[in-house]
Amino acid sequence: IDTAFIYGGERTELEVGEAIAACNLPREEIFLTTKQWRAYHGYELTQKCLNLSLKRLQTQYLDLWLIHWPGPAYNTMSRSNDVMQNSPAGPFVYAKDGHA
Repeated sequence: IDTAFIYGGERTELEVGEAIAACNLPREEIFLTTKQWRAYHGYELTQKCLNLSLKRLQTQYLDLWLIHWPGPAYNTMSRSNDVMQNSPAGPFVYAKDGHA
């Protein structure tokens, strides 16, 4: 099962957790993947995101946990494509100075 912290307006993990609980399959027979959301970078926030996902999914472990958005830029999608295309840093232009 592949889901993510942010899918479905943050509802999909809850729904997947409910479905897993209702299906009566042993947890070890389910390969469960979810993804860390981009607003949770850094050690403490990463732990918080993982714990929230585990709680929503009603499980104590994941089989695969991915970083959904590995760059630190929260707002890159809304940034100017011209700036990114004309910068030697490319899309990382917004991350190079500790993007807020």
